[in-house]
Amino acid sequence: MMSRRSDQKSLFQADVQYLGFVGPESFYGFLAQYGRELFPDEDFLELYCPDTGRPSVAPSLLAFLTGLIEDGQRALAVAREVRSGLEEGSEEDEEIAKAAELLSQLLWQDVEPRERGYGIRRGTGRDRVPSVEDPEQRHGHKSHGVSFTGYKAAVAADVESQLVTAVEVVAGNEPEGEGAAKLVEQSEENTGSEVEQVIGDTA
Repeated sequence: MMSRRSDQKSLFQADVQYLGFVGPESFYGFLAQYGRELFPDEDFLELYCPDTGRPSVAPSLLAFLTGLIEDGQRALAVAREVRSGLEEGSEEDEEIAKAAELLSQLLWQDVEPRERGYGIRRGTGRDRVPSVEDPEQRHGHKSHGVSFTGYKAAVAADVESQLVTAVEVVAGNEPEGEGAAKLVEQSEENTGSEVEQVIGDTA
């Protein structure tokens, strides 16, 4: 069965939050404002069974998705062409390679190729990049029901004096305790004393 996009917009939708960033007169700004009129779900009605099967992703969203992926693939092709004319390992070559790697990850972290076009990937990848402006941050969980996006602060302190002996900022998805050995090494270097015992608190 065919699903339809809701007429109710959310304040947290990308086309609401970032319209000013991409510019209302840009191609993507135009799609954000008038895409529902240009690609209404009803135009795809004949492609779906009216009363059988699970509800689909709204076809207008799939049309947007396909367009964005194809634009991204064209951009990656341009990047490869530009790099072919640059000295390998040069500053410009490295910058383009880094940007292309980020774009490729953004393109495929939430979607996957399917027999007929593309589909939304199930679940959230462990190293999903939630922000282009800050591509090092990650999704994390404080508990089973509480999630966040950003970083964690790993802190080592002396139990008796409560003096902080080492601090490390890590990605939000890094497992608790994974960087404990590094904190111990930093603590010993900063204090000049050997750490005899480690007590962990992952709250």
